[in-house]
Amino acid sequence: MTERSAEAQADFLSSARAAKDAQWAATAFMYVGNIRWNEDQDVDGAVECWRELLASCPESDKAQEAAFRIGTVYYWTGNFEKAKKAYEEVRRRFPDGQYAECAAERLQRIEKGNTR
Repeated sequence: MTERSAEAQADFLSSARAAKDAQWAATAFMYVGNIRWNEDQDVDGAVECWRELLASCPESDKAQEAAFRIGTVYYWTGNFEKAKKAYEEVRRRFPDGQYAECAAERLQRIEKGNTR
């Protein structure tokens, strides 16, 4: 991560934390999490942002996507125990959501040991 990118991410997160009731706050948490994962392959940093989104903006339209992304980065990096917990959370918190079926399919793969 470049210094400039780190500063921009910090500013974005600071703004979202200060205005977590603003409509754009969830998007800010999502974007920074996505940057940390896609640009930096920073699993912990990405998950931290998405978990903060879930805690600060639980009713946001981005919440279920954040929950699913947490499971997905753990799944892709081979941390299947954490992926399983995250996908179970998707199913529990958003049982009728757009990611519920995919989370259920990934849970079945994990349980069967078919993680390819």
